[in-house]
Amino acid sequence: MTAPHPRRTRRSAPRAAIIAAFLLIGSGAREPTHPPARAATTPLSGLHVRGNQLVTAQGHHVILRGVNRSGTEYACMQGTGIFDGPSDAASIRAMTGWRINAVNIGLNEECWLGLNGVSAREGGPAYHHAIVAYTHVLESFGIYPLISLFWEAPGTRQATDQTAMPDADHASALWRSVATTFKGDPAVLLRPKEEPFPAGNADTPAAWRCWRDGGGACSEGYRVVGMQSLITTIRATGAPNVIQLSGIQHANQMDQFLAYTPADPLHDIMAAVDVYPDVNPCGTVACYNREYAPIMARMPFMAGEFGESVDGHICAVTNATIFMNWMDQHHAGYLAWTWDTWGTRCGDLSLITDYQGTPHAPNGTTYRAHLLRLVAGVQSAHRSLVMLRELASRPRRTEVIAEAAFVLCAPSRNRFAACL
Repeated sequence: MTAPHPRRTRRSAPRAAIIAAFLLIGSGAREPTHPPARAATTPLSGLHVRGNQLVTAQGHHVILRGVNRSGTEYACMQGTGIFDGPSDAASIRAMTGWRINAVNIGLNEECWLGLNGVSAREGGPAYHHAIVAYTHVLESFGIYPLISLFWEAPGTRQATDQTAMPDADHASALWRSVATTFKGDPAVLLRPKEEPFPAGNADTPAAWRCWRDGGGACSEGYRVVGMQSLITTIRATGAPNVIQLSGIQHANQMDQFLAYTPADPLHDIMAAVDVYPDVNPCGTVACYNREYAPIMARMPFMAGEFGESVDGHICAVTNATIFMNWMDQHHAGYLAWTWDTWGTRCGDLSLITDYQGTPHAPNGTTYRAHLLRLVAGVQSAHRSLVMLRELASRPRRTEVIAEAAFVLCAPSRNRFAACL
């Protein structure tokens, strides 16, 4: 949210106050503008990759922080509708109270394609319409939608869970259709596979080759299509959307990601990892520095899912908070699991207890407070920057502004290095 300009005053600010305001900006408030808590009045800007950042069409850096909205991957297959819970504007307005700016929507392959006995009420065109309508409402509130393939199955099997890799029978057709549907909306990001786990969930060269190449590089018991082929399929439709690629071992492993990254003719690729520190092969700050930081230096990076534990058995938020803080320090985003009302036990991964946005403790209360603190920092930095620009326009303040700029803007990683 863009903060209002402070009142102007005729009294000159003291020299120490000016430098202090600069230091306030440098203390952590370097994030992009967050969405408003009401419906947006202008279309949400499309995203693309520039270096290792996601940027808008206007060149503004965007960090995605939000939630996964589970339900669209399974409800249609279970005959209970398309969403698990409401999908109306009121339920999305509740997200803006947390200052969420991104939501992951998992697809069911057979529901999108209308295959293998899926009801016409919940599959095919009806499913398309519901997903597209949901993305439109999200965007109207300033929230970026992420579309991911979550549940799939080869041949005539029903998609009642995840498989290790996208199947060659249906996945290319799905992504051709999805990309065609959303190619006119570059605010939508595309994730070809939510949680790959090829080669028996191993972390081996064979698993990474299967992930990238599919086909003969795999031995999954069905024909597999790899990430390179799916990128080619998406781009062949003319879709310019950012493509998000997750690693192997259920998106938990990124150690060979850079060595096997597929090619994209548009260079609009970003990386995603799912982080549950209790079971992740990489669940400590030392490992984040070793495995995630090199990817961040090359391309945009975020957590597609995260939580304290993978199955809700830990009643704590310690490691999830450490992870969020590390990602914040590296200007990377994350999507918490999950914006659903599945349970109220302490360790449950549901972030909310109702769709009015009441946070579930301790994970939901902690996450909401964390996001609100980040926004407060952005607003404080904006107010300070406005004041400093005003002061910089006054002739006798030039030397003070210059000194403060030197104190603040000297670090090479400072995002405000060009603020004046």
